[in-house]
Amino acid sequence: MERIRIIVGDSEVSLAGMLMDALKGRVEKVVATPVSDELLKSLESGGFDIAVVDLGMNGYKGGELIKKVFNVQPNIAVIAMINEQDLGGSLEMLKDHSCQMLVRPFMNEELMVAAERALEVRQLKLAKLKLSEQLELRGPDTVMANMPDKVPVDSQQLKRAKKVLRESAVVPIEKAFVVDALQRNEYNVTKAAKQVGMQRPNFQAMMRKHGLKLSLMRRRSD
Repeated sequence: MERIRIIVGDSEVSLAGMLMDALKGRVEKVVATPVSDELLKSLESGGFDIAVVDLGMNGYKGGELIKKVFNVQPNIAVIAMINEQDLGGSLEMLKDHSCQMLVRPFMNEELMVAAERALEVRQLKLAKLKLSEQLELRGPDTVMANMPDKVPVDSQQLKRAKKVLRESAVVPIEKAFVVDALQRNEYNVTKAAKQVGMQRPNFQAMMRKHGLKLSLMRRRSD
């Protein structure tokens, strides 16, 4: 089970206890501060999975603090707490950053759902980052190996050449995406599919596409 590290930026000290209750045994640590500068300084050291932040903390408005949080930790999961009367100008910003929003007052159950969704978003961000790095490292060589010997002379040849190049770049990245998801979930297909935001049948179809068999993968990892 993944152990969650949380930082809380809020004046209500009881929120840390609510998080412990809501996530029942999954929390490794909770660091709480009522001061925005201390929040950002703590984030600079890394080591957190979720930031739970009051949008109006220390006089901040319109999501300014969330922008600073993401500047410090681009891949952190964020739960933004806001009062109903302040919703207006913050919605688009929250949507752009894939934040989970909690409107005060809220219940433990709502906090738990927001935390789960925030973690899913973070996993997708990390997976996307890893795939981008792999594409940067492996993509050019793979693409060059599939470059056509001759320049296409008509639109149909150009279309076929572009398709081959797209596939040559996508295939290794797609396969790495599936393998990484399985490894992170101890080769549990259901959990892996859920974590990356896919339906189980679609995830299995992608496994078949790349010839990935669980029995062989488990054997190689032992």
